[in-house]
Amino acid sequence: MTVWCNAAQQPVDLGMKLISGVFVLVGTRTDVFAEVSVLLEGEGTAVFLAARMSQGGCGVAKATGVFLWLDSTGFYNITTDLAGKEQVVSEKFAVSLQTWYSLVITTQGDSVFVAIQGGGSVTSNKVTVKAQSGYVAMGTGGFYSAQFDNFAILTAS
Repeated sequence: MTVWCNAAQQPVDLGMKLISGVFVLVGTRTDVFAEVSVLLEGEGTAVFLAARMSQGGCGVAKATGVFLWLDSTGFYNITTDLAGKEQVVSEKFAVSLQTWYSLVITTQGDSVFVAIQGGGSVTSNKVTVKAQSGYVAMGTGGFYSAQFDNFAILTAS
């Protein structure tokens, strides 16, 4: 049996697992608009949408970029590392399980604009990042159950 990475050493489930078993991790060197609809299925669940992510695969635990997190405890966070140690923003956001939310990231130069909408709530924020290129990715903050739909990546104008 071939094992690509030791799953127990990875902090997150990276990507969106489709019925075909394909994970979405898209590399880009341009400014982008990325959006995904997410549904948190259970307590303790956290999902993210990332842009300008430095790496995937077995080294994903060390990935940097900008990560927009939504978790079932009622917070959204923006971090510059996948591990969540470099937190830029942490704010309350009304979250209900089994409700669809839209996560949006737009990169323009060294600015990143993020937004979350759903459940009757809307929030947005702007952060500055050093990374100028990388992957667009989505996933969960561990081996949690969540649904992803309506994933879109467009060139930002």
